[in-house]
Amino acid sequence: MKTHAILLSTLLLTLAACTVSRPPITNVSEAAFYTTSLSGSQSFYHDYLGYEQPYVFQADNGDTTAVSFKINDRQFITVIPDKTERESMLAWFLFETTDLKGMRKYLASKGIEVSPIQTNKFGNREFLFDSPSGYRMGFVEVRPGSTFVRDEGKYMSDRAVTKVMSHVGVGLYGREDVDKEMDFYLNTLDFEQGFTVPAAPADPTVIHLKMPEGPGKTMELLPYYSPITKRQLASRNHTCLEMEDIYPVLEMLQQRRPTTPHMRVGQNRKRTTDLQDVDGTRAEVMERLTVDEQEQLQK
Repeated sequence: MKTHAILLSTLLLTLAACTVSRPPITNVSEAAFYTTSLSGSQSFYHDYLGYEQPYVFQADNGDTTAVSFKINDRQFITVIPDKTERESMLAWFLFETTDLKGMRKYLASKGIEVSPIQTNKFGNREFLFDSPSGYRMGFVEVRPGSTFVRDEGKYMSDRAVTKVMSHVGVGLYGREDVDKEMDFYLNTLDFEQGFTVPAAPADPTVIHLKMPEGPGKTMELLPYYSPITKRQLASRNHTCLEMEDIYPVLEMLQQRRPTTPHMRVGQNRKRTTDLQDVDGTRAEVMERLTVDEQEQLQK
């Protein structure tokens, strides 16, 4: 009788898990990075890339604990001053959902250990968890009365290189971590596999995953198969800032710093330049359309 009860309980839990549906995933909300030089990061994101820094968070003793740079009303890059020796400078990244409680319940039904829901520094609600390979990530739901809502349309300078963050990218060491992350994004979060370099069956070095309900928003996995330096990993853990035409942006950047950013056509056939902050954390500046798509539009 006891065995039957255990089997029934297990069956009910399994059925309950099967009936929990995944809420929408609509946006890349925030990418947060540690920095060994707050002034260096401010020079990079504000002075060079042109983003306003309206949100400066401080501890009780007055020390700055974080600074957030506004890309648009729903997207931010945050830097956290911390001189601790660490392998990765990526602190966390957040996706946006329209149903935070539902998303937490859904992930828990998949056996993922998630933190309690809490109110974050912007007044929105969020929870965090570790990805299968150990990256800290989470989900956020924008709430009425939050800073996002209160400051809609504010603090978006014409000096900004663009007002779109299309993806966050992370480095993954080895096939095991790649397979775990692919299973998570494809089978749990329902992302769709897109552009991959090289094509199977070779070990991939670039994997683009399309967000299910976020048009134009992706997640990028950048596998590597031999040890790399801390600065090389910082370059893999990156944000992508997207625009229609990169040439005016390159001219703008050259006016701000004497060095000319190197423009290339990437393996995805898009014009791109790679910019790095004081710790090597990369901001990928990239056109939305491939050169081939642009040529077709001009015909």
